[in-house]
Amino acid sequence: MSTVPSDTTPDIAARVTARLRAMTGADRLLLAMRMFTTARRLAESRARARGIPEGPALKLAVVRHLYGDDLTAQQYEALHARYRHRG
Repeated sequence: MSTVPSDTTPDIAARVTARLRAMTGADRLLLAMRMFTTARRLAESRARARGIPEGPALKLAVVRHLYGDDLTAQQYEALHARYRHRG
């Protein structure tokens, strides 16, 4: 089994894990939601900096940034059509 390189020491990783396990499920969910919101906002900022206007094109650029090759071309086309329809 291979190991994934990490810039976190084992001591700090254990402390972070213990802290997360001590949180309630609701608190972990809230943390995850906040982290995703931050990631989405960063992706939006990146897209705007590249000159992508508000609207369907921006939404699709954010999805492409966040999900990359995890979605197929057909899935991206379906999303683009959905975003154009909703405005």
